[in-house]
Amino acid sequence: MPSESSVQVPFVPAVAAAWERIRAWLEEWAPYQLGMARPPVPAEVIEDLVARFDLDPQLATLLTVVDGELNAGVLLAPSVNLMPASKVRRFELLDGVRDWVGDIPDELEWIEFAVDGCGATLVIEHGDGDDRGAVKVVEYEFGYVGKKVWPSLLAMLEEVADGLETGSPVSGGLGGSDYVPVLGGDGEMWWDSADEGATSWPDLSWRQAMERLRRADPEAYATLRPPAPGDALGSLRDGWRRVPSQLGDLMKICDGATGPAAYRVLPGGYRPYTSEEVLAGIERRGTPPQMGRPTSAAERAERPKRGPVELDPTFDEHRWDSIPPIPFALSSAGAELLICRNRRGEDGAVQVEEDGCGTLRTLWPSVAVMVQDIAR
Repeated sequence: MPSESSVQVPFVPAVAAAWERIRAWLEEWAPYQLGMARPPVPAEVIEDLVARFDLDPQLATLLTVVDGELNAGVLLAPSVNLMPASKVRRFELLDGVRDWVGDIPDELEWIEFAVDGCGATLVIEHGDGDDRGAVKVVEYEFGYVGKKVWPSLLAMLEEVADGLETGSPVSGGLGGSDYVPVLGGDGEMWWDSADEGATSWPDLSWRQAMERLRRADPEAYATLRPPAPGDALGSLRDGWRRVPSQLGDLMKICDGATGPAAYRVLPGGYRPYTSEEVLAGIERRGTPPQMGRPTSAAERAERPKRGPVELDPTFDEHRWDSIPPIPFALSSAGAELLICRNRRGEDGAVQVEEDGCGTLRTLWPSVAVMVQDIAR
């Protein structure tokens, strides 16, 4: 029933929309994480908070759609958990802090609303002035007392939503590090430091790329096939046919695409091959020399006799460069995308043959980078 209170609870539609983007993403890709979120806060509780603290409209709106938990669950930003509404309160500075941290206002109008796992607290500025509504961090160990990290709660939520949907780095709040989302097993997710070279590969980037394709080109999205069967994946891992793990990981999620619209799945008008087509392409391009192809007695007899003095010192290098690339996608014009194998610094690179003359041009340094590029 509608509340009879005279307190007007503000509502900011953009905040609710940003949370819905986060919620929808978690529901699809990290349901375990979303399962820790609590139901929206009762209206009378929000009214009380608004009356006591003149609560920031954006925070009041967020509490109308979700409640938090101190120790787990609602990851508003990397490592940051939304507090339950019952813990939202005016921030109190520890005794003695003013002696070693300068530039702290005499009267603090900060409302706590989130914490991280390492002792930091996020507050929203409620004082008069240009910073009203800004999200600030208090972390005594690092000397951050009121460091502004986002101009508003909405800005923080939208940055997180963008990071989840596109894989783009998200600020960690304390400054100095950006983070990217990573999917684990059983519907879990976490954030890894982008400064340490972490990526959201393999699962997340490809899933984000598929989601982007679904929104932009539903017809092309419909051509994607279910995950490759186990026997096909086993064949792709077998002996000299072994494909790079990054391509195998893709096929665990989606076994290529078929149909006319499939040529719009990858940039440049390429259709990703099915596992059967990849295997056929490997066979078509030939068995790498000295890489497991059975030889007859006649072939062995024809091999030149090489002693230690006659051994070509560049033999291993020739063999290294002669391993055929792996075809994994096809354009409507008949050109194939190839994964380079054992070409020294270009091993694993995504390449295309130019003019059918065997000259390879590198498009991406790896399948992972290609997929991350598509996802963004």
